[in-house]
Amino acid sequence: MVTIIVIIVYDIKDFDFVYLAAGPKGTALKIEPLSIQGLTNAEWVDVCEE
Repeated sequence: MVTIIVIIVYDIKDFDFVYLAAGPKGTALKIEPLSIQGLTNAEWVDVCEE
């Protein structure tokens, strides 16, 4: 079994919605940052941490 670690950058919490894109040209999903975390069980990280 492979474990995949999903992380989300804290900075996207500043936005009401973000757009996830993948697949064919023009395909995007409008979603709230907290919904991403809830769906993926991702860990919030600060990539600018010193």
